[in-house]
Amino acid sequence: MRKLLALAGSVGLMIVGVGASPAWGDPSAQGGVTTLTCGSDEFTIVTTPGNGRFTPGFDVASTGVFIPVAFGASTYTVLDADDNVLFTATDPGSTQKAGKRMGQRTLDCTYYGTFEGVDPDLGLIHGFSSGTVVIKTKAK
Repeated sequence: MRKLLALAGSVGLMIVGVGASPAWGDPSAQGGVTTLTCGSDEFTIVTTPGNGRFTPGFDVASTGVFIPVAFGASTYTVLDADDNVLFTATDPGSTQKAGKRMGQRTLDCTYYGTFEGVDPDLGLIHGFSSGTVVIKTKAK
């Protein structure tokens, strides 16, 4: 059970707001796709693993960068290759020091993301996550 909970945490970080720095090149070549809904605005962003750190997500339709500063409760569902539910987990959320930068605004958003991967013991896995996130961005 511990392994499954650790996998849930890893999956959650892989999906939401955990991205690579822009120096890695095209982030869409490396990560998952997540839909952010911030009020009446919707953004499609790509994210990549950040070893448990809050790192940016990149808007696929512009040069917008979304920096997560807090996650609310998040739910993750992991399925095997035959679409059997392996587990569902809920993470209570976390925050980091937001800092202040001129020209950035803070948005309260919800997200929905999907993922695929390989677990050494379980084989091919896939699933989805959803929850809330507070982001900083210059995106309009």
